[in-house]
Amino acid sequence: MRVHKIWAANVRGISAIKSIEPALGGVTMIHAPNETGKTTLSEVLTFLFTYPSNSNDSSIKKLQPIGKDVGPSMGATIEIGPDIYEITKQWLKEKKTEVKITGSRNLQLAGPDAQREIEKLFTDSLDGTFWELLQVKQAEFNTLVGRDFTDDFLDDLQNLLDKISTDSDEENADTLFEKVETEYSKWFTANGRATTAAGSQGRVLSDLETELRDLKETEIELRGKIAENVKVEEALGKDQVDVEFLKRAYKAQQLNKEIVPLRTKVTEYTRIANEIDSAFEASPLLKGFSIEKFANLQKLYPLELKFSALNLLTLKAIEANKIEIQGEKVDFLKGEIREVPLEPGLQIVIPGLLEISYGDAGEGSPNLALAHQEYEALLTEMGLDNWTSAEKLSREYGDLNSKIKHLETLENQKALASLQEELATLQSQMTQFPDWDALITSPTVNFEELDSLRDNNAELRGQWIQINKNGWDHKLNEALSHIQSIDSQLKRLKLQRDAIK
Repeated sequence: MRVHKIWAANVRGISAIKSIEPALGGVTMIHAPNETGKTTLSEVLTFLFTYPSNSNDSSIKKLQPIGKDVGPSMGATIEIGPDIYEITKQWLKEKKTEVKITGSRNLQLAGPDAQREIEKLFTDSLDGTFWELLQVKQAEFNTLVGRDFTDDFLDDLQNLLDKISTDSDEENADTLFEKVETEYSKWFTANGRATTAAGSQGRVLSDLETELRDLKETEIELRGKIAENVKVEEALGKDQVDVEFLKRAYKAQQLNKEIVPLRTKVTEYTRIANEIDSAFEASPLLKGFSIEKFANLQKLYPLELKFSALNLLTLKAIEANKIEIQGEKVDFLKGEIREVPLEPGLQIVIPGLLEISYGDAGEGSPNLALAHQEYEALLTEMGLDNWTSAEKLSREYGDLNSKIKHLETLENQKALASLQEELATLQSQMTQFPDWDALITSPTVNFEELDSLRDNNAELRGQWIQINKNGWDHKLNEALSHIQSIDSQLKRLKLQRDAIK
């Protein structure tokens, strides 16, 4: 079964008709913001095959948009064998079921007759268990895989998933199971235990957990030192505080706060500009890439695949005879072989014996040979060899375009030349601090702390001097920042590991 189109209207948050046309081969991925109908469109076939238009099931009632007296409707265009089925259903209000069939038979059905045809289509063309597995929701997955399936069924399921997940044009492409096995080996050993081998994801996870334990021990140690020194009550003399150094450190650190973000912006500017130049240098075709041409190539690609499969019909004469090809009489010698383009409207007549007709050459029928010529011409025009290189160039263009837009956004915020000039001005002020590195790497100084040095509260001064002299506050904040970062990494990696398992 091939799905050409699915659509829905007046369903949940969907008011106007929304539709998608999946690719006829490989996997179609749908990406869109939340609440835009992705889940609804993925459920269209289930509703069409499962619920008659007169159904009052709670699942149907939930389809109706809140506060609107409308009939939810869905439809699909699917291909099974030589036939195309256009199915339409509407529930609750103005209920209807319609099926239009074209191909080996041409029928227009409605009501009960259409419903029977849909039920027969589902029963004859789909394995119920396969369908259930392919439509499974995440919460139901563990229940399904816990069932006792036969080896034959599992083999069939594996073959089915491989066909869905592997591009038929890539002869050496990994199957879905091979991809899973490759990823699994990064996390687990053959007997299912977490791996700690060098280069594996398991080792990364283990190293992060070790680093996290060390950091938490450092945190405890630093908190203890700070707590102990806060209790210091010994009066310290004013001469133990280098007030002038602290004043210079305060000014240098304030200046550094302005310099660092400017350096970061200038570096980002330069990095993105260099990446754009490198991309053009590595792939010169990007300069002439056209989204419109690629879109046309994309439309022609399914027809190119059909042309490759249905290019020519080979005729071989068993005995000498006269035949008609497209109305033209041809002497056909014994053993002679002729190749005829297999296009809609083809007609071959063997007088008194047989007439062969292929398809309908009417308006709207695709001319595969013409599509092939257009496809090849467009590839040549774009300077490409095949569809794979076209897709690769399209992805590179998307990445490049994102970087160009990012650079334009930065330029709109502030021009690079202006940033560089501002940075140079600030950096020139660094010359008034000969001990710049020592000042900006010393414990952070703020105005309140400087002000507190003017009073006679020796205890507070002592606490501040002891803690900041050793940089414990800075080290503690740094450790806490690293702990938060590693916690986040571990959470993400463990989610990946659980998903792979």
